[in-house]
Amino acid sequence: MMTEAEGIVLKIQDYKENDALAWLLTDTKIITVRIRGFQKSSSKLKSCAQCFSYVRWQIHSRSQGFTLLLHGTCIDFFPFHNNLLRQSLAFVLRDIILKIDTHPTYLNDLLSVFRSVVKPDQDFYFCVVWLLKEILINEGIQPYTDGCILCQRTDHLQVLSKAQGGFLCSDCNRKKKTDTKEELIKIYSIFHAREKDIDLCKERFQFLLRDVIYWCEWFEYYAQIHLKSLDFVKQIMSINSLA
Repeated sequence: MMTEAEGIVLKIQDYKENDALAWLLTDTKIITVRIRGFQKSSSKLKSCAQCFSYVRWQIHSRSQGFTLLLHGTCIDFFPFHNNLLRQSLAFVLRDIILKIDTHPTYLNDLLSVFRSVVKPDQDFYFCVVWLLKEILINEGIQPYTDGCILCQRTDHLQVLSKAQGGFLCSDCNRKKKTDTKEELIKIYSIFHAREKDIDLCKERFQFLLRDVIYWCEWFEYYAQIHLKSLDFVKQIMSINSLA
């Protein structure tokens, strides 16, 4: 059966007989597609099957074997090659999305990340944090931010505890490590924000690389998954800090 699929190419992997497998994120699911002759330099399908490109494909679903790519058009391609750190973060997001169930918002949220790759850090990091927030909520591993996770107290909140899974108040905060009030408000706001609140959150709060790293590590901790791509991001950060 021939159908049309539109989405982001998450991954390309060499397959047998000069072919390749591609994983395409659509608004409903991730499709695994076999691309005939992709490894050949003369392949006409290379231009419409680049990793992290936004494409429209004509595909042939078969009762046996992988779905085949028949024809494709590249709708948009994003210049990640100009920024190693942002490209590496794209791989982290890719690895996370491939390990979880898809959700209708992920395609548009990831497109927002990719389209912000040429924008200032604040815009890019906000888009990444927003997508990570959506993933944590949909996976049921978001932090508890409506009060102290241990005693339910809603005042004198001091810190977000990864180990406990939410805010801790002054009485329950055994380690006495504290976050700033502004940081706690930012965390509460981003996890309670809806799409209509995006502009307000971007204007009200500053989002940094450390926010992105923190929520990626939160995903690792609660999904019990190690992300090698995140290790590489940390290596880049370490090198940049020494430069």
